[in-house]
Amino acid sequence: MMEAGDVWRDGMAGVAWLTGNMPDDSWVIRGPDSSSYRDRTANLHRNVTQTCVLASKRLEQLAWFGLLEEPTKSMKMLSGYLGRWATLRHRTNTNAHKPRVVLDAEERAFVESLMPMDVWLFKYARRLFEARWAHFVIGDGDVVVPQLPPCPPQKQVHIEPNGDVLVTRGCCG
Repeated sequence: MMEAGDVWRDGMAGVAWLTGNMPDDSWVIRGPDSSSYRDRTANLHRNVTQTCVLASKRLEQLAWFGLLEEPTKSMKMLSGYLGRWATLRHRTNTNAHKPRVVLDAEERAFVESLMPMDVWLFKYARRLFEARWAHFVIGDGDVVVPQLPPCPPQKQVHIEPNGDVLVTRGCCG
């Protein structure tokens, strides 16, 4: 499980990217004066509410984002933004012939407990996406920015020298 830690580690699915706290070995290139991965990890977890609000504000500033669950709406809004029809070329899915893993409610709750900030951001992204879709369809006035969902609780964490995060108190149970 630790080999695929960036898949489930809290913040790695979006919050870290939107707040500037991506790890050194990611696809984000950093300058020589960039803070260390350990410092960025600590910043990500120091104040969960502040981190989530910053991620939400930066998501709101994106000109466009889509949802994989809503490909048709996503492409229509991108086309409207660009002023011409847009299509995304899909690469061949190499996993198409593998059986799809379906989690039961308990397994899903466990995985979500590992990444509360990213789950929170996704809930807000869905709200913002629907608000933008409503504005796209009606086309009147400004987008009504939705209310933020309640932020995840602050957890006390210990940052290991390699940047791994260990939750020491306040863990969902």
